[in-house]
Amino acid sequence: MKWFLMSVAAFTLIACAPPPASSPAERAARSAAAFEVTATRCAQHAGGYGDAIAMQKEAQSRYATARKLGATEQQIAEQKKIVLNAVTSAEFLAGSNDACKSLVSHAAKAASQT
Repeated sequence: MKWFLMSVAAFTLIACAPPPASSPAERAARSAAAFEVTATRCAQHAGGYGDAIAMQKEAQSRYATARKLGATEQQIAEQKKIVLNAVTSAEFLAGSNDACKSLVSHAAKAASQT
């Protein structure tokens, strides 16, 4: 029974994984959405008010890049939805604290690579 439940959990996690972005514009939009969600849902893990503002600014910069690469408002909205669904799933499976720690960690890594 234990293995069955673990299998169901693993299958659910794989089934809920977001599809990869199909273009540079979608990648930029998804990255922007991740920064935005991190700033709005995980400010306490990011360091507080000032860092949340910095993440919002990073999100706006990445949205601008996505638009320059040809992303439409519909594509940006779709990427926001994908990120929000992934975060909600992570919160459900791992808890809000662990999901936020992971988001902040990934945001820091992404910001350091630009």
